[in-house]
Amino acid sequence: MDAWSSGQSKAMGSVLWESVIKYLELMEADYFDLEYYDETNLQCWLDREKPILKQIPNTDVEFRFAVKFYTPDPGLLEEEYTRYLFALQVKRDLKTEALPCSDNTLALLASYIVQAEIGDFLEDEYLDESYLSLHKFVPHQSPDLDLKIMEYHRQHIGQGPSEADLNLLDTARKVEQYGIRNFPAKGYYKDIVEFFFESRNECKGFWKKCIEHHAFFRCHTVKKLPRNKTRVVSRGSSYRYSGKTQKQLMEYVRENYVKKRPFERFIWQ
Repeated sequence: MDAWSSGQSKAMGSVLWESVIKYLELMEADYFDLEYYDETNLQCWLDREKPILKQIPNTDVEFRFAVKFYTPDPGLLEEEYTRYLFALQVKRDLKTEALPCSDNTLALLASYIVQAEIGDFLEDEYLDESYLSLHKFVPHQSPDLDLKIMEYHRQHIGQGPSEADLNLLDTARKVEQYGIRNFPAKGYYKDIVEFFFESRNECKGFWKKCIEHHAFFRCHTVKKLPRNKTRVVSRGSSYRYSGKTQKQLMEYVRENYVKKRPFERFIWQ
């Protein structure tokens, strides 16, 4: 979402979010969110309860649709479309080195991506690993890695895109760093463990992410409290997670599920 008018930018974050979800026709939306980077290059999630202009460093900011809550079990995702979007996130995480893993695991993950994108391995056409030349999975992809991907790809004959996506996610969830983002901090061990960040914004950003993940995965419901805009003295942040919890989302999908609709896949480089 690279550009938008000044009139739109005066709206609340929820307006932009709801427009994106409506465009994507996404039911299991609460696994995802819109991320951007502030003036210090700190990753932030769009706050739906605040005006957009009060959050972003400038009106040229780029929002990116991304997975926010990584499901520990892809079987909990009801729609094929949602699993496809998760698969795209895994592909992005590999390319940005946000999902470090062994070469064998990387090759297996990449082979499922290839299977979903181009289909079965063709013995008569794919005589060597050069057919993978247009598929880049990591910044420094070696010929040896391509050979491993080729060997795994040969084993997936018969898997359709949906099955390949599911196998990709089932493999990815077992990787140690799956769904984990590291934050630079100093750890001090006393009676309790304390973490110190370089700036207030880094500390607050990490704290908000902790609140969101606890609420989404651990709580059945989250009580919505209105933000008090008349307070003169603040005794701490009033931030609350405002989306559905995982339990609420699963119940919502079961109650509102409709027949699966077709969608167009594309090759993301």
